[in-house]
Amino acid sequence: MSRVVFPRTTIMSSSRIGTTNKLPSTSSRRRQYRVYIRIFSNLLAAAVILISLFTMGVLLSEGMFNRLVITWYYQNDADYWADYGASCELAHDGFVSNSCSPMEANMTETLAAWTTLGLHLATTWEASGASPLKVTTCLVGGTPDVGWVALQFIGGYDDFPSCNPSNGSQLVAGMAMVEAANLDTVYPDGAYLLSMFSDASMHDTTTYWNTDGTSNTVVANITRVLVGRDGSSQRYDAGTNSVLNSHPLGHRYLVQGYCISQMIILDGLLKDQAGWSTGRNLKKSVVPGWACGHRVAHATELLLLQATAGLLSILGLAPDIFITIKGLQGVMSSKPVLTYDILSGLERRKTLLLFVVLCAAPSLLFVDVARIYFGTTNGLRIWTFSIISLGIFLPFLYTVIPATTWTTIDSYEVLSNLFYAGSPTILMTINETAYPCGAYDAAGIETAGSFLTPLLLVPLCICGGCSVLFGMCELRCAAKRWIIDANWTTENAFMTACGVPNWFTCLPLDKNEAIKIGNRLFCKPSMQARMGYANVTVQPMANAIHVRPAHAAEEKTYFLVSIYDLLVAITPRRLRLFAPKLAGAITKSIFQKPTTTRLDGSQTYEHSRGSCVG
Repeated sequence: MSRVVFPRTTIMSSSRIGTTNKLPSTSSRRRQYRVYIRIFSNLLAAAVILISLFTMGVLLSEGMFNRLVITWYYQNDADYWADYGASCELAHDGFVSNSCSPMEANMTETLAAWTTLGLHLATTWEASGASPLKVTTCLVGGTPDVGWVALQFIGGYDDFPSCNPSNGSQLVAGMAMVEAANLDTVYPDGAYLLSMFSDASMHDTTTYWNTDGTSNTVVANITRVLVGRDGSSQRYDAGTNSVLNSHPLGHRYLVQGYCISQMIILDGLLKDQAGWSTGRNLKKSVVPGWACGHRVAHATELLLLQATAGLLSILGLAPDIFITIKGLQGVMSSKPVLTYDILSGLERRKTLLLFVVLCAAPSLLFVDVARIYFGTTNGLRIWTFSIISLGIFLPFLYTVIPATTWTTIDSYEVLSNLFYAGSPTILMTINETAYPCGAYDAAGIETAGSFLTPLLLVPLCICGGCSVLFGMCELRCAAKRWIIDANWTTENAFMTACGVPNWFTCLPLDKNEAIKIGNRLFCKPSMQARMGYANVTVQPMANAIHVRPAHAAEEKTYFLVSIYDLLVAITPRRLRLFAPKLAGAITKSIFQKPTTTRLDGSQTYEHSRGSCVG
């Protein structure tokens, strides 16, 4: 998005072309205000690039390219945990016949699978026929808003435990979670994954170290079993499921999310919780959860791309920052200065724009990854920095950054649920609705970018429309017309040599932006900078004495170089790595095409505010 025009007036006025005099008192305050706005704008442009690099550093420290952290939902989280059934009884040989309601028994695709789940629960929980365990079935998810489901079994000794306990600790005989997984060698079309904690036999805990440096305590050596549709079963100690593939930057940079089922110890993490489940023998509070994470293929390439593009962006912007700092020093000293806003000339700085965009391009991947970590310790931090980076990826207007962030920040939970609602290979039926439960097709899922695109179109169009409208209204107030009059550029040798746009531009090319002397319109130094050029002059030799007639007026020659080459051009000649390419010269405010291709390597040059040119 770009502006039609932002009329600008340099702080320079001249009684003689090429010289700078005192500002008219009637407009000095307004022009001083513009100077500060331009300086602030340029510093903000540099800050945007630095923020992009800082964001990359923060996200890397959080494991953006390879991360695995513990996540869970408290039983009091009514958005996820819900009651489903409280009728199953568990004896030594599985579920007591006809004890489970049809609604519960029909959750799996086949009755054989449900029967095998009960058999493994009985074995692991050490149930007895004399005193069957009371088994409550609960759901995590299983709603249209969440889009996926994980079945929970909670075993009680004398009573059916509550899915959402509200009176502190409730004693349980065991907890189990039923999801699904694909195992290519045995169950390529999916099988149910049963992960179990038994209070009777599992008394050991261990510390699980997350990749972000945090840690959680989990039950050690929980039992995991895969159960097929036909009732067959196989131990599955790896416990990996919810393997989802996403391609936000194409197939080469595959983002693969996955989870590993865990039984998490909540001791010390129950502040503000109304209720929880505690093993009677273990005497620790337990909740089913996961170690969820992702890995990114060829992540090193993306890291090098962002680091290289960020460095080149800083180098490309360095001459502008140099001029801005000199301008700020001049303002503080009440001296005439050259100021311009980088953004208004960004269309002439396509190389810089490319590097800025490339620096933020991985944000498309960052947003896709961040949604995996909804509900984790540092998940909100990852999400916030990711959407800021996404805003920088659209650098046409500064307002796009807050607009993008504001629009997408509330999509965090929705995107997280969509991530785990891919095309399933095996289903679980909840209230006559089939939901995915952890086994997904390897083809991939909808990327975060494709979901956010419709949401972002509106704020982007509003930002672009407002910028165009603002530019047109400003021009209307200043010049009594709605579109710019750039006819003068066709008669200006410098502007003709540069080339000007024909239909749409954010450059302030209206004739009001030129300096009129006699019948001619001259291009200001600030416009030369916006067009991508800087002025340098030969630096006088130290201790040199020049003798000339008193009436002789020295006409300084200003050499035009690409603004990218400015810092090289003013480097002392002995330290200069190469002679910058010469774009032209200005003498007596007349543009002259270069007679040589490069600056004289035997001379040392200094930066100059320059001269108007016709």
